[in-house]
Amino acid sequence: MRRLAAVAFLAGLALACHARADELGLDVRDGADGKSVEIVRVAEGSPAASEALQAGDLVIQVQGTAVATIGQYRQAVLTAVGYGEVGLVVMRQGWARHVRLRPPPSAAFGITTVERPRGAEVVSVAAGSPGAAAGIAPGDLIMIVDGRVLEGKADFQQLATPFASRGAPVEIVVKRADWTKTITLGAGPASVAASTPAPAPRPPAATAPPAAPPPAPVAEPSRAGEVTDEVRAANQAYDAQNWGEADARYARVVRALPDEANAWARMCHAQVMQSKFKEAAETCRSASAHASTDPSVFQNLGFTLFRLGRYADSIEPYRKASELKPEWALPYSGVGASYYALGDWPRTEASYRLAVERDPSNARGWQSRGDAATALRKPADAVAHYRRAQAAGGASPELSALLGWAYFDMGQLREAEAAFREANRLDPKDANVLLILGLVADRQGKPDEAREAWQRAAALGGDNEIAAKARQNLANLDARLAGRSAPVAQVVRPGPAPVVADPRVDVRPETDSGI
Repeated sequence: MRRLAAVAFLAGLALACHARADELGLDVRDGADGKSVEIVRVAEGSPAASEALQAGDLVIQVQGTAVATIGQYRQAVLTAVGYGEVGLVVMRQGWARHVRLRPPPSAAFGITTVERPRGAEVVSVAAGSPGAAAGIAPGDLIMIVDGRVLEGKADFQQLATPFASRGAPVEIVVKRADWTKTITLGAGPASVAASTPAPAPRPPAATAPPAAPPPAPVAEPSRAGEVTDEVRAANQAYDAQNWGEADARYARVVRALPDEANAWARMCHAQVMQSKFKEAAETCRSASAHASTDPSVFQNLGFTLFRLGRYADSIEPYRKASELKPEWALPYSGVGASYYALGDWPRTEASYRLAVERDPSNARGWQSRGDAATALRKPADAVAHYRRAQAAGGASPELSALLGWAYFDMGQLREAEAAFREANRLDPKDANVLLILGLVADRQGKPDEAREAWQRAAALGGDNEIAAKARQNLANLDARLAGRSAPVAQVVRPGPAPVVADPRVDVRPETDSGI
């Protein structure tokens, strides 16, 4: 008995360590690094072979999802294969490669179909297949798969293949002539919903009544109606900006219909509007797999990653959004904010230039472009951009101070003084503005104005660095006026402003969600 148990254990272990994904033509096993699965063999003529994959390659992602075990890999492949294409990220000798594999068209459960406006018409059924066991026949019209109404919006093979691949049953609704039945494929012999009456036992021949007409078909409830109601309620909550309710309802929709693209997109947006950024990152990634042509999904994904501090990761989704919607300013602003956070000033300036070309009223974009010009030591450009920011309605103490510094760098002291005085008017308690205002007055030979500014800075600053510099500047000024040598005035020059994303994050999916 112990030996048999040991053999069973080893067999199970071998199964866990080695699995075959027949759809792609790959044998795989758990990778030695614990972060991937290793390709053991590539079947000749398979989709994997057509992309020159080979033994020893490491698969690290399937359809955007990281895979570190055979189980994760297999589940991701089975989920993706039903959508006609599987995207892999494969490592070979330290470099990553993106490949897209297209499994050959399948006949899920042995059923070959052709799409029709109201469903999928059965063309043929393989003998001995689960479809044949369920009584499916050519000419039948498959209307619903796993609660998903077809009606030209989804293909039977796409929805049924993931179930057939993993040997799981799936419920379908079939129409034939004058009856409609709910049938479970892959559950052995024909499994028909209980609401479809079975024929009554035939009485003995001597007492058999005359043949009666077949009973009228019974209207069967299906999950499609329930899901439709849930989508309708979710859309109502979404349109009313009840983000929490919309989030919860769309989550129920995608659990029932994993490929419902618009529900994924709206759930992503609802989570962004609730600042649930960790959840939104995962949801937006799922949405990007299903709603790959909706620019809002990639814009919201980029914003979410940015808010999580993943600046480098946010750039690619933003770029994808700009490719899908080149007239939008938001993706360029998003990329600009990411480059700003990374201190890449040439790309910051280039990105914000594209943003303000599309939206000249974007004051934040003009200001950030000015910050980039300052960092690149182009004060004249900085002045032009800051003035455009002011004209776009972005007037603030911070912006006036930034304009003052740009003028100061150009040596235009009168203009710098006017800008710093405006900053002081807007925020009289900013000690650092008074510190630099005193310096500008001193440089222009206005000692009384310099003294006043530094005295105010010292009073506002308390015991901090700015107050200490203001007091030192006052002592130096007195020394110079007394004919003694003294160091030049000291100031505290601020660095780049804290990076912020464009506050306009209300990027709604472009299409309504509905099945």
